[in-house]
Amino acid sequence: MNSSRLLVLLLLTPLALLSACSRPAPCDDCDCAPSTTTSNSLPTTSASPVTTDAEKPTTPPRKFPLKGVITEILPERSALMVKHEAIPGVMKAMTMLFIVDTSVLSTVKKGDAITALMSRRSDDWRLDDVKIIPPTP
Repeated sequence: MNSSRLLVLLLLTPLALLSACSRPAPCDDCDCAPSTTTSNSLPTTSASPVTTDAEKPTTPPRKFPLKGVITEILPERSALMVKHEAIPGVMKAMTMLFIVDTSVLSTVKKGDAITALMSRRSDDWRLDDVKIIPPTP
C-alpha cells in the first residue's frame, strides 16, 4: 500500500467510526447510545454544567504535626520563620515561612520552641494551634 493511500485511510477511519456510532439505534459492534443528530452533523455530547470556584465543594486542608524553633517574627506579613524538624511523608527538615493568626504574633518570641499543625492553603503554608514548648530544666 503506498503512503498516500495509507494517509487517506488513516484520515477516513475516525470519520467512519463516528458515522457508525451515530446510528438511530445502539450498534451491535459497540456500546454507543442512540444519537440525536442528523446524518450531516456531528453527534452531540452532554456536558456537565460549568461551576465556578465559589460553587465547588471545599475540603478542609490536611494538617500535619510540626515541631520547630522560631527564627524570626514577621508581623507585617502575619508570619513566622520556623526551623522545623522533618515531617515524614511530607517534607524534609528546613527553615520556612508560615502564615499565622495575628493573635499568635504577640504570644511568641524569637527562639521559642513550638508545636503546631501545618497546612497548605493556596500558595501559603500556615500554622494553626501554635503552642510554645516550655524549656526543660
